Amino acid sequence: MSPPNDAVGRTRRRTEWIDARSIDRMADLLDRPHSWAAGVVPVPWHWMYFFNESVPSSRVGLDGHPLRGDFLPPIALPRRMFAGSEIRTLADLKTGMEATVAETVESVEEKTGGAGPLIFVTVRCSIEQAGIDVLTERRILVYLEPKRGSIPMPTMRPPASVVAGETSADWCPQAHELFRYSALTYNGHRIHYDADYARDVEGYPGVVVHGPLTATRLALLARDITRRPLTFLSVRGKAPLFGGQVVRLAGRVESPDRVRLSAIRCDGALAMEGIAETGGIPIR
Repeated sequence: MSPPNDAVGRTRRRTEWIDARSIDRMADLLDRPHSWAAGVVPVPWHWMYFFNESVPSSRVGLDGHPLRGDFLPPIALPRRMFAGSEIRTLADLKTGMEATVAETVESVEEKTGGAGPLIFVTVRCSIEQAGIDVLTERRILVYLEPKRGSIPMPTMRPPASVVAGETSADWCPQAHELFRYSALTYNGHRIHYDADYARDVEGYPGVVVHGPLTATRLALLARDITRRPLTFLSVRGKAPLFGGQVVRLAGRVESPDRVRLSAIRCDGALAMEGIAETGGIPIR
């Protein structure tokens, strides 16, 4: 299967109002006070405004995503997942102002994995506000073949011992959290809230935790550890997480401004790994 490379270089721009109310709602989801962000969009909360586009209902596919071919290439593989992201801040993205994102399809690459052919699409994003570049991102999506059979629900194992020098927190994503995150990011992908679709069509044992939500939780842990805002975040998804199962979020300080991150599934599998870098004025 040859990937449709004619989409490489395709660019679009859109402008959004960066409203403070969305920041308050994300803070509620993460059990943070509304004053926590102080008028600045934390990494990677910009996904509320710039991850998913709004399209008419007639342009929505069976999976809940916008139909392919308008911006993202018309890839035939039916299943789509968030594979990773690399984000760097250049200045504060502030609430109460407009911001504009320019998105470009940087590459379309075919690979072969244990589950068959995979197509990775990398989108380069640049956000500007008031004429200033404030954030860049390289976002990777992966498309997969239909699932043959079904994925078993991971079996819970006794939690591993805490590694020396590592800070960890257990998180059990519930259905209401997944639904609220879908709403905040305008993510219509049905695997995150429709258990019947997730099981019967895409072969998962239950609703799937958003990769960006896991990344957001890891970024929050890094900020809590260092007490400084993030200036860089790189994450890579390794295995799916499912609602109602405990996830261990862990961070290990490698230097005063660098934290290595991981999300460990209840069966011990590595679900996401990442690096966060911090800077700026310490947070009280």
